Amino acid sequence: MKSLLRLAWLVAVLLLSLALPHPSHAQQQPAVVAVNAVSMRAPEVAGLTRLELYAQVPYKRLRFVPSPLGFVARYQVAAEISILDELGRPSSIVRSPIWDRTVTVPVFAQTESETQRDATTHAVLLEPGRYLVAFEITDRHGGGTWFREYSVEVKDLDRPFALSDLVLLNSYDPTTQFTDPKVSNVLPGSAASVDIYYEVYADEPHVATLVRTITPLSSGLSSDAAPVFSDTSFIDVSAGRSQMVTPFGLEDLDVGSYALRLHMDTGAHSDASERAVVSQWMGLGAHISNLDLAIEQMVYAASRRELRRIQQAGSEGERRRLFNEFWQERDPTPTTSRNERMEEYYYRVDVATRRYSAVRPGWQTDRGHVLILHGDPEDTRRQTFSFNAKPYEVWYYYRLGRQYVFVDRTGFGDYELLVPIWDERTRIR
Repeated sequence: MKSLLRLAWLVAVLLLSLALPHPSHAQQQPAVVAVNAVSMRAPEVAGLTRLELYAQVPYKRLRFVPSPLGFVARYQVAAEISILDELGRPSSIVRSPIWDRTVTVPVFAQTESETQRDATTHAVLLEPGRYLVAFEITDRHGGGTWFREYSVEVKDLDRPFALSDLVLLNSYDPTTQFTDPKVSNVLPGSAASVDIYYEVYADEPHVATLVRTITPLSSGLSSDAAPVFSDTSFIDVSAGRSQMVTPFGLEDLDVGSYALRLHMDTGAHSDASERAVVSQWMGLGAHISNLDLAIEQMVYAASRRELRRIQQAGSEGERRRLFNEFWQERDPTPTTSRNERMEEYYYRVDVATRRYSAVRPGWQTDRGHVLILHGDPEDTRRQTFSFNAKPYEVWYYYRLGRQYVFVDRTGFGDYELLVPIWDERTRIR
């Protein structure tokens, strides 16, 4: 009886996944839908903090329709905000803001842009504390929906001296003081620096000591690792609200995760703010420092025979030569200094490791396996909790004609790939 019920549940999950709408052609290329949340002071209400919610959608992911003004896309953002308990689990929902966004472009070519994005923001007032913000972003024309989660510590800024959260900037014009916020935490490895916007709240003027640091992260913030960058300066702080922009140099950053940190001390008061960022893969060759691990991670790209040949080479020099030969043979642009295929592969390995590591390294998990092979899914259906079904995720790759169902059988976030023998589309290979 139990086996029949389990089979019926698996069939229901698959039928549900097949019934979901397919995104339009404009959504069939991978692109990043990013979200963020930033704490700022709410002067209008004592004791509360203004949490600014950001969402960013690439034009490529939206479906634009013709209009008298050009081409129009519409999407909706719903943000469910829950309090996190002492174990980091979401409990009661405290806010559920929903807002709509309209994007208009004059020419069709912009709708296919790989680089142009639309960003939108919405503010809510919250008591200081730890929260989970679950974003649901829906394309009104194409029917695609994207889910993103963001955990945030809402700061207590109603104090005599305090710093807001940090905001990355795409650009900053000191003449006009125009700022263009960057929603994503990903920094290109080629960037020489990034500007950071923040606000200082003070009851009286101060001359403050400002310390900027960049520290490697293994997970989370406040790492104990030694900073890779540290700088101290003095700054005049006016009474009231001061808007500040300061640069962080990125020239010496390796690929990986870091915390950008500002600490300000007036002698009588001090405060600090951090922002986690990821330095992305660019010019990968210099970042392969652990050759044996890099070879082991080739398991999804190389055949067993190729992998065994490289691993069994007699010396590190020989293994490196065979490793380089393997990727050179697959270089789509052999006349250039970069190997884009190798960079993309190991970037996906890095993403899988950061997202899915638990009992096993993330790149060895089923979700990591699929992500490394195909990249991020074009659409995701997720059920995190139900009384009559285990948590599951359904990943859709419409351009490949495939979908993958992952089930968390243990309840500890270890999602396993479900591969029913009657549905060849879910097979990895």
